[in-house]
Parts: sequence; C-alpha cells; structure tokens
Amino acid sequence: MTELHKIGVKLFCATDSSVAPEALIPIFHRWIQQRRSTDLLIDVADYSHVPMGPGVVLIGDEGHYSFDESGGRRGLACFNKRAIGGNLGARLATVARRCVSAAVALQAEPELAGRLSFRGDELLVCFNDRLNAPNTEEAFLELQPELSKVFDVTFGRAHWALARGEDPRERLAVSARAAGAVDLATLASRLALG
Repeated sequence: MTELHKIGVKLFCATDSSVAPEALIPIFHRWIQQRRSTDLLIDVADYSHVPMGPGVVLIGDEGHYSFDESGGRRGLACFNKRAIGGNLGARLATVARRCVSAAVALQAEPELAGRLSFRGDELLVCFNDRLNAPNTEEAFLELQPELSKVFDVTFGRAHWALARGEDPRERLAVSARAAGAVDLATLASRLALG
C-alpha cells in the first residue's frame, strides 16, 4: 500500500451553499485559460444531470477537480492520477492541499461570493485503487497510521475521528471529522505547515 498514488480528497459545502454545479463551468474554463494551476488543466465535463454524481469536472493532466454530489453530499473533490513523491502521508497531504487551495479559490470567485462556502472540519479520503487498497478492515488498519499523521496536523492531535465506508462494493473511503469547528482558512493554514 505504500505505492498508492490514486488518492482523492473531498471537502464538503456548508449547508447554506446555494450554488448549482453548472455555475462552475465558466469559472473552470477561465481557470484553464488563465492557467490558474501548476497542473496542466485540459477540459471541463458537465455531469450535473447525473443524480448524486460527479457534477462538473475540471480535468487536468495530474488529476481532476469535481464539484460533485456523490454520497448525497455536495462538495469539492480533488483526485490525483499520477505518481507523486513522498510517503503515503506526504502524498495525502499534497492532494489535500490541492483540494483546499481550489476550494479557497472558488470561494473567492466574484460570481460565487456569499453563495458558496466549504467546511473545514471534515475531509473524505478515497483510494481509487481497488487492487492495492481494497475496502477491507485490514487495508484500513494498514493505512491508518499514515492517515493519522496527516489528520493530527489538520485537526489537532486526538481531536478528530475516523470512519470507514464499509460497503465492499465501494472503493476504500475514510472520513475524518474534527471534534470542533474548523474553518477553511484554518485548515488551509494547517496544511501549509504540514
């Protein structure tokens, strides 16, 4: 499991966020045109018609961003596709930083002002590698030490809880939730230090 690179991190929208996924299409196109990322951004795909699906996807060379409603919860996800350096904890922190950075940038877009905000107290981590990270208790226990190191930095040592989605038909996904409120700016600051 030390070679896992297909990692996804999702931040959830605040309950008062009223932005339709389609509103992000022109913003994502602008990000491509303005080269708003160190990653090569390529295209935008609209899957907003799919119930509880991937929503609007910004496709990049190294990964993609999705303003999605999977699991019945709206949020912004960042999925890494290429090999990145460091141990598993460092790779997870890199993907989390990308996700939080994109969320901060989205909240700052003038068209979305006051209509879109993200919570900083919960992260969902997905492993898009069913062969090397099956959704089993054994795989979860093997990954837990590296996950714990990252969440100790983001939420404070022992001030968070992990929960694994247990449906074996689904990919391995782990939710980390802080014991108290954490805003997005605080989460961004902590990840920058991690």
